[in-house]
Amino acid sequence: MKQKQTNITPKTKNILSWIVAGIAGGLLIISGITKILGVEMQVQNIQSWGYPVCYLFPIGLVDAFIGLMILIPQLRKWGAYAVYPWFILAAYTHTYKLRHHKRP
Repeated sequence: MKQKQTNITPKTKNILSWIVAGIAGGLLIISGITKILGVEMQVQNIQSWGYPVCYLFPIGLVDAFIGLMILIPQLRKWGAYAVYPWFILAAYTHTYKLRHHKRP
C-alpha cells in the first residue's frame, strides 16, 4: 500500500517557521520581562526554589535575549542552540529544586 506523500512548499514552511518562532520567542520575552520587572509571581517562584531574588534580573535578561534571538531570522539558529541548555537548567530547577528545597 502506497503512502500519500505530502509536499510542503517553501512558503508554507516559512509561514510555519514564523508561527513557531513567534510563539516561542514571544513567550520567552514575556517571561523575561516579568522576571526583570520583579512580578510577585516570579518572586514567589524563585524564593520557593531556594534562589535569591537578585537572580531574577539576570535570568530575565537571558530569557528575553534568547526570545529576541529566536525572533530575528539571522540569529534564530543561535537562539535555538542557546535555548537547549537554558531549558535543561529550567527543567532542573522545576524538578530537583522544587522537590529538595526545604520551605520556610
